[in-house]
Amino acid sequence: MKLLKPLWVADEGKPFFSIDIHPDGTRFATGGQGEDAGKVVVWNMAPLRSESDEMDERVPKILCCMTNHLGCVNCVRWSHDGSCLASGGDDSLIMIWQLRSQGPSLAGPELWSCAHILRSHSGDVMDLAWSPDSSHLASCSVDNNIIVWNAVSLPNITAVLRGHNGLVKGVTWDPVGKYLASQSDDKTVRVWRTSDWKEETMVKGPFEGCGGTTHVLRLGWSPDGQTLVSAHALNNQGPVAKIIARDGWTHDSDFVGHRKAVEVVRFNPQMLAKNGAASMYSCCAIGSRDRSLSVWLTNLHRPLVVTHDLFNESVVDISWSSTGYELMLCSLDGSVIYIEFNEKELGKPVSDQMKDQWFIEHYGRSLGQSRESQQIIEDPSLLTLQQQKPSAKQTEMPPPPVPASGVKKEKETSKEALIPPLPPSVKGLVSTSSSSTKSPVKDKQKETVTKDGRRRITPFSISLQSSSFVPTTFGSSSSLPSTRSQTPNSQPSSQESASPSSGKTTITSTTPTALQVTSTPPRADRVRSSETSPSSLKLGSKRKKDETGAGTKKPRKEQAVLTAAMPPTPAIRSGRESSLVMSIPATPNITLPQPDAQAQRTLQVVHAVDGQEINVTLEIANSNIPGRAHRVLCRHGSDVRWETCLSSKGIALAGSRNIAAVACENRTVHVFSSCGRRLLPCLVLSYPVSVLQCSKHYVMALTTAGNVFVWDAKRLCAVIKQQSVLPVIKGEKVSITKVQLTGDGLPVISLSSQCSYTFDPKLCVWVLLEDGSDVVRLSASVQSHSPREIQGLLASLQGNCAGSSAVGHLPRLYSRDSSQQRMATVAYLENQVLVALACQSANEYHHWLLSYVKCLTSQGLEPRLRELTGELMGPPGQSVRRLTTSQGWDPLVLGLSKHSLLKEMLPIIAMNGSLRRLVSELQEQLI
Repeated sequence: MKLLKPLWVADEGKPFFSIDIHPDGTRFATGGQGEDAGKVVVWNMAPLRSESDEMDERVPKILCCMTNHLGCVNCVRWSHDGSCLASGGDDSLIMIWQLRSQGPSLAGPELWSCAHILRSHSGDVMDLAWSPDSSHLASCSVDNNIIVWNAVSLPNITAVLRGHNGLVKGVTWDPVGKYLASQSDDKTVRVWRTSDWKEETMVKGPFEGCGGTTHVLRLGWSPDGQTLVSAHALNNQGPVAKIIARDGWTHDSDFVGHRKAVEVVRFNPQMLAKNGAASMYSCCAIGSRDRSLSVWLTNLHRPLVVTHDLFNESVVDISWSSTGYELMLCSLDGSVIYIEFNEKELGKPVSDQMKDQWFIEHYGRSLGQSRESQQIIEDPSLLTLQQQKPSAKQTEMPPPPVPASGVKKEKETSKEALIPPLPPSVKGLVSTSSSSTKSPVKDKQKETVTKDGRRRITPFSISLQSSSFVPTTFGSSSSLPSTRSQTPNSQPSSQESASPSSGKTTITSTTPTALQVTSTPPRADRVRSSETSPSSLKLGSKRKKDETGAGTKKPRKEQAVLTAAMPPTPAIRSGRESSLVMSIPATPNITLPQPDAQAQRTLQVVHAVDGQEINVTLEIANSNIPGRAHRVLCRHGSDVRWETCLSSKGIALAGSRNIAAVACENRTVHVFSSCGRRLLPCLVLSYPVSVLQCSKHYVMALTTAGNVFVWDAKRLCAVIKQQSVLPVIKGEKVSITKVQLTGDGLPVISLSSQCSYTFDPKLCVWVLLEDGSDVVRLSASVQSHSPREIQGLLASLQGNCAGSSAVGHLPRLYSRDSSQQRMATVAYLENQVLVALACQSANEYHHWLLSYVKCLTSQGLEPRLRELTGELMGPPGQSVRRLTTSQGWDPLVLGLSKHSLLKEMLPIIAMNGSLRRLVSELQEQLI
């Protein structure tokens, strides 16, 4: 055995929280904390294996460094095919990295770029696990949930597993692909079936005395699928790693010897054997808070290796190489250990042929088969019965698993583990507000005592006789994540202003930023200023010290909580009466966070140059020297393609194939071509930019005041002028989760309430694109989202909301009333056609239009068919034509010929014999 502690694998003493070796063994990845953000580093394995390579300066040690995460990176995991690297962190985000190029770059010899950002967790992401065939990715978080992502069609969600009552800190896949296991601070290990995503069993006994003292709970599954080994467990008050047998989920054995809680368990991926013996065994490595490592062979009663005091802090992650002879582990003290074994010590990995034969004997399938290709049968005696029956074609979901003999099946709970794959609402700080409208107003202050013993004085404002406004009481709010703050003695007033709950939200932009919108009444002394200017909008992170409770965790700079002040409620008083007669609620303002002016900000985009697409890196280099200009650069590899300068620090950066845009601290926006030529004059806005995006030749800016601007850099005009997002979030306890800009210059706002909106410049109003809780959609007897071959904005929005297969299992509102269901189907399809038209998505409009015609034909709704075909036929038709303009009839819709659409509709309408006359009339007009 060879043990090495490389000093060059370090980051100035900052902790490492995760480590993982690439399947090909040429590199490994670490996750931890950088200077201002989370840090993912890809390292070279060659200097670990060879001292000469370590001393050779020409052999790079760091291959790439990625700092896109806003918070500490808790886990990094390579996919089994090695094509992707997944990382999850404290910013609630999961990033999927892919290798773009190899060669010198700003990040290192290799360029790993972020291909996908997954945004459905509302808390820190603690652990990740790829399925055996890399088709799915499981993630767990402190939001108590496990999300299973469809890795084939990211960012679609396959299932969200709910059931844990505490922070979920570990997740692992069964190598057979039948189960997924998770471990949580609620002192349970839960096993979930992958066939229907329901809970198979829950193991609780060995963890009842455990406390939530570990940073992670990374459990592991043996490569033969027979045993599941948990992290932190107790046996006779001593810390152990509990061995849970697949047969009956019994837990009678332990891995013992550690003095403190076990944090991580990782199995060698190879099934091993010695001296050609037929019996196979597994190898397991265990890391603990006692800073030690133990390596076990399942055919021995004692550990093979025990090492003490390897680190100064806890061991938090372990990784094996695909060969099974190399082991790496990392610690919170910011160092790693490399261990190399040999065949004499561990044994020899069994051949793939022997492994497949073993899996066929025990599970009825080989490892080469995908999970969907064949139902897993763990009892070989049932294979004969399966071969005698014809295999039924699976339509939507695989059939329920056949339980193995001797497996005790617990009662299924009423709580469904499979829920619609909709992004969960982002839970955060909840602000409550109340307005005091009682009369007469008591000349007395109200005093309350908080849990930490602090005195809170809530003054009641006394209205002056000369004032026509009644200022409201300042609403106090708790900073605890999941509680509502309310004064015990306070009574609700007769008219209270709405107080949307605040929550952490992320926006798809060049720099992911957590957004939070909160509406609270202003303080009495701020009433007049809030009426005339937005100066009363304050950062929640800059509140006075006495307004935040003791022990409250301060928000990060990137996740600053922004509080919006609500204008006062004017009151109308009559005569001598001092009681409130009527109040007129004012519209609340909103405030979104402003990006920080970092010293350097980069963005990788694809530019079209001379008819070719090239990968370039846009960069803002802000200067801290007064009087010096700030630079904007465009690099292609190590070459600078163009460079310009700005007078104010850049805070946001965006780019597309045709343009690049920069937003500055002084509320200006600058737009350049792909060659660096300025396309628009310096655009000055009323508020700083919160989100900046580009698509084709369009530029979109979302300001901190919630106003949306879209400019056309090609036609030098404004597409959308200062439209507020307040109408789509007013009165709802929702938050912004995603902001997009389509290729047609349309902004798309997605909310945590599963609703998405776009602004229609022609109608001058926000249009609802998708509502995940729409009962009409859930009751329609059609596929609720576009098929995979139909690509477009609507398909991506409804795919993220509906997932791949869960909507088909939702209870339908009119399942017992066929007439009501037919009505819901028609209403749903009509909306889909109009929404696709609003999105300007030709493919989706074509798909939903034909689906709508099929529905009308099957139900024999001739009046609606005549109206629809009349719109498409045009003059000299006598039916109502909503698409007719004052200038004349347009023969095209979204670039599609209306008459060509009619010709496609004729065979569909002809399927109903009662509509033959309509078909004949259309055929005569089309000639």
